[in-house]
Amino acid sequence: MLRLDQCFLCGHDQDLIICPKCGHVAFCGPEHRSLHSDDELEECYPYKVGRKEGVGRCLMATRRIEAGQLIFKETPLTVGPLHETKPVCLVCWKAVDGSYQCEKCHLLMCSLECAEAEIHVKNECQVFGSQHRPPIQISNFDQFHPFYQCITPLRGLKLKERYPQKWRALKGMMDHCEDRPKDIHYEVNQKNVVQFLRDHWNVPCSIEEINHVIGALEVNAFEVSGVGGGRGVFPLTALMSHCCISNTRYTMYDDYHTECRANVTIEVGEEITDFYVSPLHGTQYRRTHLRDGWFFDCQCIRCQDPTECGSYQDAHRCGSNDCMGNVISLKPLDYDSDFKCEQCDFLLSRKEREQIEDGLTENLDKIDKNDDDGLEKLLESALLKVQDTHFIVTAIKRYLVYIYGRVPGRMLHQMSLEGALRKRTLCRDLLTTYDIIVPGLTRERGLTLFELKSVEMYLVKKSLEGFLDLTKAEKLERLELCSKLLRESQACLQYESSDTFENMVYQAAVKQRRECDDLLTIIQLMP
Repeated sequence: MLRLDQCFLCGHDQDLIICPKCGHVAFCGPEHRSLHSDDELEECYPYKVGRKEGVGRCLMATRRIEAGQLIFKETPLTVGPLHETKPVCLVCWKAVDGSYQCEKCHLLMCSLECAEAEIHVKNECQVFGSQHRPPIQISNFDQFHPFYQCITPLRGLKLKERYPQKWRALKGMMDHCEDRPKDIHYEVNQKNVVQFLRDHWNVPCSIEEINHVIGALEVNAFEVSGVGGGRGVFPLTALMSHCCISNTRYTMYDDYHTECRANVTIEVGEEITDFYVSPLHGTQYRRTHLRDGWFFDCQCIRCQDPTECGSYQDAHRCGSNDCMGNVISLKPLDYDSDFKCEQCDFLLSRKEREQIEDGLTENLDKIDKNDDDGLEKLLESALLKVQDTHFIVTAIKRYLVYIYGRVPGRMLHQMSLEGALRKRTLCRDLLTTYDIIVPGLTRERGLTLFELKSVEMYLVKKSLEGFLDLTKAEKLERLELCSKLLRESQACLQYESSDTFENMVYQAAVKQRRECDDLLTIIQLMP
């Protein structure tokens, strides 16, 4: 039962308002009301803030949520530059060269327009402009500068005096302060943020408050769009737990507001999840990065399963003669576990596994991603050591899919039939993997479905040009498949921001689906 004696988000117990739509939720003001309900929608958002053993606070579905349905919209509590960045404008994050600075605080900006932006004027400009001395001197504009590490934490701290509802939301976020002293950035943060703000600029906040904001940002903030790139922290996204097969995706728009939608059907009471580390990696990689960056050991259903729900993203190839079995973890939740073949007694130690994967990753990093011959050779050598489903093999296949049919000299009309069929095989392989690890209306599936469509359409056109012998029934079957692939690709990509590659593909899918349906009609009329 949800409590009506405190705000559902921040726990504040004063000046509460009961939701007039559902009557089941209380909030402390308009900021937090907007995170529970949208005036344009008849129903409140289909989630609640709950608690789960071993997880803590999390989001849970209050009713059945269909794939593609909006779960919530939100805007960031604050945004700012990345922790490590070259000198940038503090508003738009464009690179700066020292030619313009704010007249009040003398910080480098790109223009008067950005210098007068409220997010600058009411935050760092107010602090650094009050003591009539330049806060920093920058002479090298091509290197990371430690000054920028304090800006986003400072903006978070300023919420306390300017936006109490936002401050309470930030204050309630996990900061992992008990774990962070082990982190390599901890001492740097104490010097460049805590001591710099308190001792040099007399910012009236306690050491504990500053460290909480630093920790909340490190654990919960993520990159937001922009020319140079920045980071933002969002109140609801911060409450979403990680799962290596997550059930949602979020889209960020130009004004930094985000929309969270379901990728698959989410049942009542089910946890609403995101991923903190890309699901396109194997278990050992994901769990190590989650432990180092978010201070927890993932035990989701995928991590517990040595086959990774049948995706075999970590599987190596058996080294025994003629076996070729899947070599998978004996204890997937043990970072030091040996790997063993499913079909024989072949063992692979953690050190041996890491050496193989480090070598393949190094070779992939060095190779030109437009060099299809080089990538095919790397794929061939990789398959001597790891299985066709391994996450490094999946990465190589992704690059190849976008070379074949997209890169000059490898455009579809320039490719042989053999090359087109190779692209089709790669697309099908990827979709088989994606259906397990990124199921539903995901970007990865949407883009790959579009690429598969391009091959099927190419084969139809080749038959119409007389280069491929297909019956009328076969042409119609392929065109119907193209229409289906485009329809599903559209569903996956329809909510993407207008300035993204995914939206470009979506627009192309809309146009090509009409053309596909027209061609279907024409061929149906043919004798």
